[in-house]
Amino acid sequence: MSGFSWPDRENLRDADDDPVTDLAGEPTVFEEFDDDEEERDDALPEPTRFADVDDFVRNHLRHVYIRQVGTHSSNLHWCTKWWAVPEAVHRLHGIWRAWESLSADEELGLAMWYRDFCDPGMSELLAPDGPFQGVPKAWLASDQPGEPWTCEPAPRGVVERALDDPGGVDARRR
Repeated sequence: MSGFSWPDRENLRDADDDPVTDLAGEPTVFEEFDDDEEERDDALPEPTRFADVDDFVRNHLRHVYIRQVGTHSSNLHWCTKWWAVPEAVHRLHGIWRAWESLSADEELGLAMWYRDFCDPGMSELLAPDGPFQGVPKAWLASDQPGEPWTCEPAPRGVVERALDDPGGVDARRR
């Protein structure tokens, strides 16, 4: 056997028998740690500008992403009850979270958000063969050019249920 033993942490000394110090000359204190213990993240989540995806869609997205939607003059479809279609909830939730993350970057954040998240996500949502194709016609918006889309507030809990159980709230199955 090698005869190795751990040094006394209270009285740790270097090769010259001087107390071990940090760069400021203070005695070094070694704290015990358990490497089996998982790291804990007690930090609170960062506050968001919008309370949830419904708040983001109604109070921001529909005002900045203007497209003519409707069944007569456009092949783009927007569902006034978007929250009843799980794919829409998931896509819009991702678009919202990306906006919350990227909008703080004053240099390139919004450009990246439009290019990487908003434009491709909304193109899929509004497409003729997108998730709104099977909703009741009464739910499809037919808005004037340049106007924000019609958008009904989400009932309490429906967005969370769609995120947790996408099959449980799909209005197209009714």
